[in-house]
Amino acid sequence: MQMTDFEFQIDNFMMYCTSKNLSPKTMKSYEQTLKLFAKYLQDNFSIEDVERVTTGHIRQYVGYLQDRENIQY
Repeated sequence: MQMTDFEFQIDNFMMYCTSKNLSPKTMKSYEQTLKLFAKYLQDNFSIEDVERVTTGHIRQYVGYLQDRENIQY
């Protein structure tokens, strides 16, 4: 299976984090956060290429996260 551009960039960033000796817990958090963001972009905007991400997409994602926080269970 071929990697998407997002997966490649996340993998590249995680290698950078390893070279900076970040804690495993921090790295796991970064990776999970980036993968959730990538999934959101793919599901909602069909974006798999990092170059297509705009500040508007990021704002939409932040709003989505804030809306999720405000949901009462």
